[in-house]
Amino acid sequence: MKRQPGGNTPSDVDFPSAVRQEQARKVVGSRIKASQIDVLRVLAMAGVFMHHWWRGGKESGIIEFGITAVAHAGRLGVVMFNFITGFVLALPYLGPEKRPSPSYSEFMQRRFLRIVPPYHLALILFTLLNVVIFTPTRYFSTLLRFLKNFFFLQGLDPSTLMTNLAAYWYLTLLASFYLVFPWVLYLFRRLGPQAAGLVLCSICWGGLALQHVLAPDWRPLSGMLYFNLPARLPEFAMGMWLAAAWKPETARARGLPLDRPFLLFLLALALFALLGASFAQSMAKPLSLIYQAACSFTFFVALFVLPGVIRLGEWDLMVKVSSATYGIYLVHQPLCTYAGFWLGGNLNHLTKALLVLVTMAPASYLVSRVLERLAHRIVTCTAARTRFR
Repeated sequence: MKRQPGGNTPSDVDFPSAVRQEQARKVVGSRIKASQIDVLRVLAMAGVFMHHWWRGGKESGIIEFGITAVAHAGRLGVVMFNFITGFVLALPYLGPEKRPSPSYSEFMQRRFLRIVPPYHLALILFTLLNVVIFTPTRYFSTLLRFLKNFFFLQGLDPSTLMTNLAAYWYLTLLASFYLVFPWVLYLFRRLGPQAAGLVLCSICWGGLALQHVLAPDWRPLSGMLYFNLPARLPEFAMGMWLAAAWKPETARARGLPLDRPFLLFLLALALFALLGASFAQSMAKPLSLIYQAACSFTFFVALFVLPGVIRLGEWDLMVKVSSATYGIYLVHQPLCTYAGFWLGGNLNHLTKALLVLVTMAPASYLVSRVLERLAHRIVTCTAARTRFR
């Protein structure tokens, strides 16, 4: 949030408490804006982009091995998106504003109108381009895959991960978050953020551990269990807990702007991340899933509270890129695939990858903007016609 000009204080001695009270009034009396979320959103998208852009396995030098390591870590951008989604959805209701809970139908309409139109436009566009460019021999399989994606079922089918629309698996998870959010919000308000966060983490992670012990060979959801709920619900709940624990009125005062129960939980995660580093590579699921959540959330919150990150989030450029991240997510993987296909296999691996990066990164932004505007126009025209009728 940008600093607001303040008036005279009652006394110099009481200045810190006066500042806190004045900031609290301003925060509660206006809509909360966490500018650091824009930075974290861009960072998460950059990680996902790198993960899909760089194909490891053909490294021939220290630079390529370094890129491979960074690109591999980029997959955790999705985990950061889960934190962000929980935080952004919960902040108006669990944060300082304390808005009343939305009706289920109102919330579903608002959220799905945000994600469905650009997603369906991207899906139609890239399905048609795939047919033209790659000329598949089995059109029925293409149609079946299109329908799975259209109805958000791709996250339940591992075969969709073998296509250039593999990133769309996350849309199934995102839709699931929207569907359960009103119920999870009710739980947070009923039990309190601390109890609700701990209960959800314990039930979901504990259930996965129990399933691993009692039925290690059972592969529910065709092996996609760890891509969906309930496995990913704790990451969403942790973002919601952060929204409840964040105290923006103390962000410029001494100390961390987070309440004590949340800080204790974060400390436990940080200790687990530190102590588990030596055997992280040998961890099996679900322990590896919990470990990556612990590492990611510790990193996420550390950036969240940094003043430099907050200031960076106030830049106009950062806000613009952040607002385009959903569209970039939809278009980046197929665009990189097309560029790599057209460049062929004669170029050096690193040279080819860099050419794809410098052309498809800006192209992803531009195409995402076009899709977003077109989707907005469709929604606006449809709403106008509905009102006219």
